[in-house]
Amino acid sequence: MKEYNGYETRINGELIEELRKTKCVNTLYVSHYFFALNDGENLLFYYNPMHFWGMVTIKEIDQSVLDKLERNCAVFINFDVNEDYKGGIEDNKVSCPSFFPQTPKIGNHYSSLGNRIVSHHSNYYFLSDFGGCSKVYLKNLKTNDIHKLLHMAVVTRTPNFIKSIFDLECFS
Repeated sequence: MKEYNGYETRINGELIEELRKTKCVNTLYVSHYFFALNDGENLLFYYNPMHFWGMVTIKEIDQSVLDKLERNCAVFINFDVNEDYKGGIEDNKVSCPSFFPQTPKIGNHYSSLGNRIVSHHSNYYFLSDFGGCSKVYLKNLKTNDIHKLLHMAVVTRTPNFIKSIFDLECFS
């Protein structure tokens, strides 16, 4: 089964570039297996920050799509990728047993300098290089978590199973 490496797929566009273009006039929706960016005119979908998936104009979609995204995703309004974020106290995470991270069937596997993040079943698992593991529910993600995701290498197998953005729950 093919694993899609972010460095191979970023030629189609990266989320971080669109966020820079639309800072202060966007809404970012984060799921455990996709990102959606509402730039005011279009809704752009990404499997992960380095893998553009597809786009639909806001005029073409029903309000129920945006409602479902808001209900099922972490929502960040006017997300500014250039804003300095501070690590601070991470009170949104709970400790969990460590495990050997593998790329999930539906989800993403992020890594940077020994630190790993795996997104799976509406949770993000943060595995540090010293063996600790913490978990955060999707809706409890904070801005600093998104900054981490945007700057990490990423691998996914999701495109093998979900081909079209119209197969997402928000369109059903």
